[in-house]
Amino acid sequence: MSNECEGDGRLFEFVGIWAKNRAEWLETHIANMYMNRTTIGFFDAMGPSAVDFILKQTDLSCIFTTPDYVAKLCTMKKDGMATTIKALVTLDPVPNSQKEEAAAVGIKVYDYQEVIDAGKTSTEPFRKCTA
Repeated sequence: MSNECEGDGRLFEFVGIWAKNRAEWLETHIANMYMNRTTIGFFDAMGPSAVDFILKQTDLSCIFTTPDYVAKLCTMKKDGMATTIKALVTLDPVPNSQKEEAAAVGIKVYDYQEVIDAGKTSTEPFRKCTA
């Protein structure tokens, strides 16, 4: 769920997290490090233009988030921003209506537990961080 982005002579894969501090934030960050991906953190103080700037700079396609930010990202997408976002992983369950709203703007919403369960049966090889 992450795009490769070239910078400083190497390829990076970015995964975003837009949520308040909680256990899943840390779990996601550690999983990103384990899989040799770079975590991009977003914060409440960032406005839509700042978030969109970071999304464009990193070609970010996936963000782990909470339901309130799903709504913000859908609004941004409707306003012509957040064009690189293709998938959101929600740390808390979201109603089907919110998943449908996201799908209408081209965003697939996954539940956190759904991603955990998929990882348990995945045959994709680990790409552990070596540096």
